[in-house]
Amino acid sequence: MSTHRPSRAFALPLVLWLIAVLMTLIVVLAYAARIGHIESRTQFDRVEAESAARAGITYAVARMDSSLGTDAWGPSLQRRSLELEGYRIDITIRDESGKLDLNSGDIEVLRALLQVRQIPADQASRLLAGVTAMRQNNARFASPLPPVPGAPPAASGREQRIATLSTLRQWPGIAASTVAGLRDDLTVHSGLPLPDARLASAAMRQALVETGRAPARVEDGTQEFGGMEFGSGTFAIESVATRPGRPAGRIYVVLRAFPRSGGGMASTWLAWEHGRWTQ
Repeated sequence: MSTHRPSRAFALPLVLWLIAVLMTLIVVLAYAARIGHIESRTQFDRVEAESAARAGITYAVARMDSSLGTDAWGPSLQRRSLELEGYRIDITIRDESGKLDLNSGDIEVLRALLQVRQIPADQASRLLAGVTAMRQNNARFASPLPPVPGAPPAASGREQRIATLSTLRQWPGIAASTVAGLRDDLTVHSGLPLPDARLASAAMRQALVETGRAPARVEDGTQEFGGMEFGSGTFAIESVATRPGRPAGRIYVVLRAFPRSGGGMASTWLAWEHGRWTQ
């Protein structure tokens, strides 16, 4: 009898230890499953919110139909709102022709705009220097010979162009907050030397006036759409979908809107981003 007692005394602590280990594993697995469920739900909510924001973009394009008359939507500095499946969707439409094109716009207007927007002097200098250097490089390597009729353009591989405003964030010394603050004033899609003052922001109008590129009094074309009268067809649209207790969804696109042959509106997206501007 005495030979079996030590083994029993050893077995009981071992069993208790195994039970404790198993309980710990169960708690850890339950916690991991809970965290995974929360992350999955959060991701689902974000996708749902961005889907609602994208629906806002589609709705905005549909409302650009000039056949709607006074109900048509056009470029405006004011937000428009609608409700969709519990989400509040805020939509802002800006005409790209009311912005200064970084690739072709007047450099003096850009200089004045940076002063009006109170961009820090060091960042303003770097931005102006980068744009100026790019244009000088393009002018230096431009072919002096006239193009041959019917021949494709020569591909020198040296031409530089700012493809998106987000590119500016990659320039040394240019903060993401600075790019975000200039989003309503700068573009790379209009191809115009000067923005249309009627569709410009107050800061851009002031820059145009200070440089003598626009009269002191400019009729505001952002409040009345007028059936495409003031619309270039290239717009920047921001759609933000919010719902209490859920993460917000945001879609920002630059697109060209045009009427369909069978009625309604279609669009071609030129640029887009989701989430925060500073992502």
